[in-house]
Amino acid sequence: MKEHFSSEYLRSTLDACKLHQKWMEYAKKELLGLSPFTADVLRGMKEEQVSLCDQLIFRFASLQDGMGRKLFPGMLASLAEDVEHLPFLDVQNRMEKLGLVESQRWLLLREIRNLVAHEYPGNDTERSQGLNALLQECEYLSATLEKIHIFLLNRALI
Repeated sequence: MKEHFSSEYLRSTLDACKLHQKWMEYAKKELLGLSPFTADVLRGMKEEQVSLCDQLIFRFASLQDGMGRKLFPGMLASLAEDVEHLPFLDVQNRMEKLGLVESQRWLLLREIRNLVAHEYPGNDTERSQGLNALLQECEYLSATLEKIHIFLLNRALI
């Protein structure tokens, strides 16, 4: 995991996360007029709105993955913590101890994401509830990324 010690790796990972955040926030802003989502709203959406929903879900998931799989371990490794063989839950708990992540909320984000990731006929009510929750949690995800960015800057890791 030596590449995680480099500031270039962290900067590149952070930049990728910021890009996902940018497009997630754009899709969220464009969809706010439709919220709160209901099964009827989902069934009545235009093609562009469906595309924006797909973008929101994809960017939310990509941001959460990028943070959890790359940014968290990379940041901890750059702090000289041995995270190479740690399960994600231990990495997440360490991030919580640093005051950067709420572990239970991070798990909730995964549940919400899984709820909206699959589109099946007849699950419009469940999916609309998931989209409403996802819209609310975008702010937490963005705030967490910003908190990590400031942490990295303050410790001169990037």
